[in-house]
Amino acid sequence: MGIAAIVLGLIADSFFPINKSLWTSSYVLYSGGICILGLTLEFWIIDVKGYQKYTCIFSVFGINAISAYVLSEVIPGLLICKDTI
Repeated sequence: MGIAAIVLGLIADSFFPINKSLWTSSYVLYSGGICILGLTLEFWIIDVKGYQKYTCIFSVFGINAISAYVLSEVIPGLLICKDTI
């Protein structure tokens, strides 16, 4: 399905250019196909083959998705230096 979505996205590119800022249908098909292939590869490596040596960090963020989102919003704000004088 991922390969089919990529191919359909490339075919649709001739009618609707792949444009992220407009979220064209060709962009959605193309990027969705890439994501499907990536998720399938990760599933095969981690769950089917059982290679779980370095997956602990992903489990922590997967279990605490809200915490990861909050950190992604808070940390950039903390790193920006503002003069408050």
